[in-house]
Amino acid sequence: MNPNGGGNEERRRLAGLLVDLELEPTALVRALRRSREVVIGDDAALHRDVARAELRFLEATAARRRLEADFHARLDRARTAARESEFESLSVAEPGSPAALFDLAELEARARIAGDEDLAQRAGSALEARIGAIEAVGDDLREEARERYAALSTDTDDLDLDSRIALLGSIERLLLALGERFSDRKFIRLGRRLGRLRCDRVLQRRLERVLTPRGAALLENTSLLLLFVVLALLVVDVATELPVELATQLQLVDASVCAFFIVEFLFKLSLAPSRASWFLRNVITDLLPAIPAALYFAVPVAGAEETAALRALRLLRVTWFARYVQAMRPFLRLFRLLLFMARGLDALVKRFEPLLNRNLVFFEEAVMPRGSRTHEQSDGRSLVFRALRREHVVLSDLRTADAQGLLVDRAERLASRFRDLSPEARGRSGRVVRGIVGDVAIEHAIEELYALRPEELGSWLPRNDIHAIDRVVRILNAPVVRSLPILSWFRSRRLAGSPEQRVVQFGRRIAAVFERWRERALYLADLQGIVTGPQILDRLATAMVKASFRPARNLILFGLFFLLVRLLFGEESTVGQFLQRFVATPVLILGSACAVVLGLGFWLKRLAGEAADQFKLTSEASFIGLLELTKRRSQDEDLEFLARRVFRWECDSWAAAASIGNWLRSARTGICNAAHGAPAGLDDEVYRVSLLYLHFLHGAV
Repeated sequence: MNPNGGGNEERRRLAGLLVDLELEPTALVRALRRSREVVIGDDAALHRDVARAELRFLEATAARRRLEADFHARLDRARTAARESEFESLSVAEPGSPAALFDLAELEARARIAGDEDLAQRAGSALEARIGAIEAVGDDLREEARERYAALSTDTDDLDLDSRIALLGSIERLLLALGERFSDRKFIRLGRRLGRLRCDRVLQRRLERVLTPRGAALLENTSLLLLFVVLALLVVDVATELPVELATQLQLVDASVCAFFIVEFLFKLSLAPSRASWFLRNVITDLLPAIPAALYFAVPVAGAEETAALRALRLLRVTWFARYVQAMRPFLRLFRLLLFMARGLDALVKRFEPLLNRNLVFFEEAVMPRGSRTHEQSDGRSLVFRALRREHVVLSDLRTADAQGLLVDRAERLASRFRDLSPEARGRSGRVVRGIVGDVAIEHAIEELYALRPEELGSWLPRNDIHAIDRVVRILNAPVVRSLPILSWFRSRRLAGSPEQRVVQFGRRIAAVFERWRERALYLADLQGIVTGPQILDRLATAMVKASFRPARNLILFGLFFLLVRLLFGEESTVGQFLQRFVATPVLILGSACAVVLGLGFWLKRLAGEAADQFKLTSEASFIGLLELTKRRSQDEDLEFLARRVFRWECDSWAAAASIGNWLRSARTGICNAAHGAPAGLDDEVYRVSLLYLHFLHGAV
């Protein structure tokens, strides 16, 4: 937190208000707001993030409740102030900033949606000036263009159709302008793709206006259901030979369904904004599969299987391929999602390269220092957002009549807050921490990921980076992608509401995966430290002996028994030949095989025993010396402990410890030293304790 902000006393007061149950709801909201503003102090960046969160809450409240016109008027002023604040921050941004270029285009679109033509014209003029100031196209500009295209081409519920159409059109014009200025085909290609997406969204909006949103959804679901019906009919027609009457009925059903597809295609074509482009893009997948089946209406039903016209129509069955292409469209969308995810991950890796180029240490030799995170700032920011969330919860629980005055006051304060922000504080929030040096212990990384909070994320990452990660998170949780191997590790049971919450949720899933693999690594390390090679070999040999001992014994005994029976009946007799061929010889062969396994098991057990003895001698020879050195490091503490326990009542512990130390030096050097500080008559006791400690050092005790 800013040093000019509220002190510890005010933070404690704000923390107390969070759990206060005595104040009235309206008084609690006002007290929380006043205390929160004192705690924020002069932290302009935190003021900006709180203002943005407040604006999102007020917009959601306006959409959910029926409030008076005064509130909506003040909320519009707050929105206008927020847009003006963003325009001023973009005006002072670096001239060559690709993010500022695309942010201006998006701001122009939002201003036109809101009806603020003055701001839209100013944003458009600033955008043209920035395009003219660009001297050459760099990789950062191309990368930003690809990210914005990926963001707009992925449908989300965050924007309505009008806003999405306006954003698509604005970014499309920007990309085409960049492509024409620098003769870059990549920008032109991306711009045309966005243009096609915009046309599809315009068509969807027109469908909803004609059929209502529920009717448009019903049309889409009916088309999908009939598509599967046609595919089932095709499979039945190809795989089985049907009677003539049943085949004719199925052909009529197929023709009726495909006639529906043709009507749907013509209806959408009449509403499409760019009919020629839309026709060329959809003729193969929507119109061509329906043409052959629709022609069945012109074929007489009686004797249709025998007519020459139907034989000619069967030549058109090559267009079945187009129907399968149409059925593959969901899989093509899935492929596009995976492609966007791969591109998004590649862009994120490049963006967070200084942060990701760290080694995660699973087994560290020494205690590693933690990151230089300012916990005071983190705790203060978290406290502020907890208070803001508490205010929003209380306001949501109030009746509309009681909350009206508070909401109007908050909207008015929000507008003034946006106007008071400095241009530097209005810019992109947060930054990626690049001060992490050296290796990172895996437990520290897991702890930091688990400790992430949505309200703190804005102080560590820019908002565009948060949205870039959020796009990848939403793709990972798509219906089919979430079931893929490895990717299913990072899915969430239920996605959170805001991008910050989804990113934090994703970070905790990564922490859970890291923790699971760390536990497995620790288990294997402990197993390797506890179980030696000879022990594993002995276990294997024991299993071989147990598995083969009884079969070998029983099979050999039964084989010998049947051989004796064969000798009794005679080798040339029928019983003897039967026993030799089917019983005695096979049983003896199986028993011999089990005996071989049994002998191998005994040999391995003997080998494991010899290896274990050798390993024990070697480990003792190399370990005892190291153990003595380790014990000597704590000699002073051990001697004091012994003196306190043995000579507690006879003399001071330090004097007895000094006497024991003298006896130890005498025993090691062979020079007799007097036991200084020991009372008369305790020399023998000190000597015996010294010998006991020497035995302890040498490993005998």
